[in-house]
This record gives sequence, C-alpha cells and structure tokens, in this order.
Amino acid sequence: MGTSSLQHVEKIITASDDAPFTYGDSTDPVSGTTGGLLDRCTQSRTCPKIFHTNTDTEYWQFGMALDTTDGLGHDLPIPDNVRIYQFSSTQHVGFNPAAPLPTSTGMCEYLPNANPYVYQQRALLLALRDWVISGKTPPNSRYARIDDGTLKPPTQVGFPDMAFTTGVPAYPKVVFTGLENTRNLLFWGPQFVPIEESGILAEPPIVEDAAYNILQPAVDADGNDIDGVRSTTLQAPLGTYMGWNYRKAGFGEGDLCDLTGSFIPFAGTLAQRMANGDPRPSLHERYGSTAGYVAAVTNAANNLVADGFLLPDDAAAIIDRAASVVIP
Repeated sequence: MGTSSLQHVEKIITASDDAPFTYGDSTDPVSGTTGGLLDRCTQSRTCPKIFHTNTDTEYWQFGMALDTTDGLGHDLPIPDNVRIYQFSSTQHVGFNPAAPLPTSTGMCEYLPNANPYVYQQRALLLALRDWVISGKTPPNSRYARIDDGTLKPPTQVGFPDMAFTTGVPAYPKVVFTGLENTRNLLFWGPQFVPIEESGILAEPPIVEDAAYNILQPAVDADGNDIDGVRSTTLQAPLGTYMGWNYRKAGFGEGDLCDLTGSFIPFAGTLAQRMANGDPRPSLHERYGSTAGYVAAVTNAANNLVADGFLLPDDAAAIIDRAASVVIP
C-alpha cells in the first residue's frame, strides 16, 4: 500500500446531519430553521424518555456540542424527558476494561484511548429502565457547558489545558493541532425537504460556505475532560485520555485518525518524567504506591455508585483490578 496514494474517509455525510440538532426547539443560526428533534412527538404527546450518551470523540468528529448549544455561544435547556451524558475522555468504539493497556498505535500517531465507558453504560441502562417502569428519577444530565467554562473553542483546549496557538507544546512528545471535523450547511437539492428528512436527495450535496461554530470539552492540567461522567479511570488516571488522535506518517499524516482517541501514559517516576520533559506528575508522585492507587480508585468508585453512575458489583470488580496495577 503506497503512502502517497492511500485514501481514507474522514466523515460520512448524511442528510440526518442537518439541523435541527437540539431536542427542544431552537433557531439554527446557519440554516435559519427553527425546530427540534421532538417536535412531532410533542404535538402528538408521544415523546419517549430518552438517554443520550456520547463519547469525547463525538465532540471532535461529529459536532456533539451542537446538540446542547445554539451555535452562538449559549447553552440550551434540555427537555424534561431527556438526559444527556457525556462519557468524559472516552473513544467512540469503547475499550475493554479487562484488556491490558494498549502497546501499539496502529495507523495512528498515539496509542488508542484506554478509558472504558461500559460500566457507566451498564448503570445508566438500569436507570433508564427504572425511569420508564417506575418513574424513578435518573441522574441529572452531565456534559460540558459554555456557562461554566467546560465547553470551549478548540483553540482553547489541548494537552494539557492550553491554547495550541501559542506554538509551545506543553509536552514535546505530543503535538496538538486542534483539528476537528467541521460542519457546513449542506444543500441536498430542490426535491429534498431537510426538516422532514424526505424527498429525493441530490448526491453529493452542495457544501455551502456557511459553517457551524464547533466547541470542545475543556480539560484539566492532565489533559482530561473536566465535566461529564468521569469514570474511575479518569478520576484515578494512569495517563491522559482524549477523544482525538492523528494519523501517522504513511497513513494520511496529520488527519484525524478514525474513532480510537488517544492515550498518553504517565511516566512512572519523577526522574522518568523529567527526562521526557513531561509536565504531568508521575504515577509515583500521584499515588506513592499501589495501595495509594487502590485508595484513589476506591474513593472514585464509591462516589460514582452514590451518584448512580456505577453499579456496586462493578465497583467491586474495578477495585479488585486496581490492585494489580504496579506503581513504582
């Protein structure tokens, strides 16, 4: 397979990518249309209870922020029958929590994201069941927002939390460019009605100049998402977990790399991180020992159980697995 002729698809464009993006009614600033995803069921009083979950990759590759903002810098209210949960600092396809940490980058520049969301997903499935069957109120929505500074332009989030436009990377082994999939206004031809998602499509669509304002989750000093449902992996991290990754040389270098996200492990000791120029505290500095790491995981697990985002049996399994992690 030649390096210069390699072809890849960054995004599949469909008519369902058109506005409205929000569950409640809003006016789309680019297309000028007003409406919401639940308009029809609201009129007929048949709207279901909805759990909307998404990963960090959905922000970088699919414009997730448009589902909760008006595109003009404001958060929008979420209907009472909807909950939105951001699985913070996770990748699209998920990661098996029983698998060892990844050691190969494949066609990507960095290791794939190793932060699983299966445990949060399990707890929320039962919460949705209880909401539908018995009316038990589920956990409140958790996702990055503009009003509290946890949702920002891509030029203001990075690795760690710094503007890449400064031109000075925080960690020389990781280059952050702020690349994201953009969204433009699409024209599907005169025989297609976007608000109805019906008619005859003209393919490919005409891409208009008008583009949407895409925002991304802000990160902490480690480069991990601040808001959303933060797993035990994120609250007691072994590295930085991100929704974006780039293709390495020979595979469309510099473009977004599929849906795997990134994992940048912490150094084991202070001496190792200093030798690497890594600004993030090492595993030893954070936890001191395996017992210290287990204590951090246990605290995170207990908090998630209390908040309804983790089942007690899963918490026990996570804590048991933490005991096998070696902290220098």
